[in-house]
Amino acid sequence: MLGGQVGASWTHETARWSLGVNVKGGPMWNRIDLNSRFQVGETTILNSGVTNAEEDDLSFFGEAQLQGKWHLRPNVSIRAGLDLIFIVSIAVAPFQLNFIPGGFEQIAASADSVYMGTSFGIESYW
Repeated sequence: MLGGQVGASWTHETARWSLGVNVKGGPMWNRIDLNSRFQVGETTILNSGVTNAEEDDLSFFGEAQLQGKWHLRPNVSIRAGLDLIFIVSIAVAPFQLNFIPGGFEQIAASADSVYMGTSFGIESYW
């Protein structure tokens, strides 16, 4: 995937804690390459097949982050965050599964993926 992103952030800071939100996203050029090979049985027979295809697609990639900090000292903080990534119009392997020899007319690139995770850490500066 290749493209640019635009984003924004907001942070509320107090003497003991802070809370921040970051978001960014943008369109991406997605170059998809499908190479699929399967073989039925010990030797190559009529039911075996090979498919090779390439396609260009326009996707969207977005990120969001919620982050909180507790300031232990003026220069040391404990940090925790929630991260979210959202990707639209990508090709995923299970959608490409097809046991018909040469059986792909186009690459199935309509999957959406959402990834969510957390982060924890200590921040310090001097």
